[in-house]
Amino acid sequence: MAEEERDNDSVEEPEASNGEGVERNANVDSADGDDAHDDGADKSVTEDGGEKIPGDKDAPMGPLPIETLDVCPNCGESMRDTDTLVCIKCGFDLKTLKVMETETGETMVTPVETGASAASGDPLARPWAVDPWAPLALAGLAVAILAVGYLTAQAGLFDEAQITAGTDGVAEVAWKHRFVGLAQFPLLIGIWVLCGFGAFFTGGWMFARPRGDIAIAAARLLAIAATARLTSFISLPYPQLERLVEAGASAAVIFLLIMVAFRLKPRDSGVMLGLGVLAFLVLYSVSGVVAWVT
Repeated sequence: MAEEERDNDSVEEPEASNGEGVERNANVDSADGDDAHDDGADKSVTEDGGEKIPGDKDAPMGPLPIETLDVCPNCGESMRDTDTLVCIKCGFDLKTLKVMETETGETMVTPVETGASAASGDPLARPWAVDPWAPLALAGLAVAILAVGYLTAQAGLFDEAQITAGTDGVAEVAWKHRFVGLAQFPLLIGIWVLCGFGAFFTGGWMFARPRGDIAIAAARLLAIAATARLTSFISLPYPQLERLVEAGASAAVIFLLIMVAFRLKPRDSGVMLGLGVLAFLVLYSVSGVVAWVT
């Protein structure tokens, strides 16, 4: 019996030793867990989102955002300005992370737009599909209407002093006045075309635009001047009022036709009209021919 008890005791001892081993393993695992916890506690995150190396508070483990770099990552050129997103040396774009293509050489800079209706640099007299026959046809039609009007003694074309009462009480105009008027109006149209050329060249300089085709410009100016002359058919009982209304109507026709013919904005068309009127007044003050035809 005593021997059996000793045998049982000897069998139980390994169990105790096994328990001690398990306890030691648990202690080791606990220690490893504490070390892991400590390692995790040492890790921290930088302000820009990168992990810091354990034990080093300043050195980040992850890459810095590329926008925070002060040098180009492609060529090493300094990029100290925080607003700079493209390297001026190699063209590296920090947003797309690609090198932009760069070109060197002369760059044509268009003049600052000063009211020109089309893009600055376009010629004033750009050819159309209807040039030059359409402006010339319009001018020829207006001249023909005026010629018929003078030959048939239309009242609005003559001054009150040139109109006399006929034997039957009907107003008449002597033939000499008709032929004088027939000779005067082409000269007046030519003078207006000359003034228009002055406005055309001066306006091109003011608008910083090339003049374009001079022949096309001449055809358009001729059409504008001849069409505006048709307003002389206006007849009113008061001569001064008639002249005032004719002048206003003529200016309105010229203004609209300049916009259409040269594709100008209203402001630019007004400038061209003003330049033409100014040139006409200068010629009127120095030339007796202008005073005669008017």
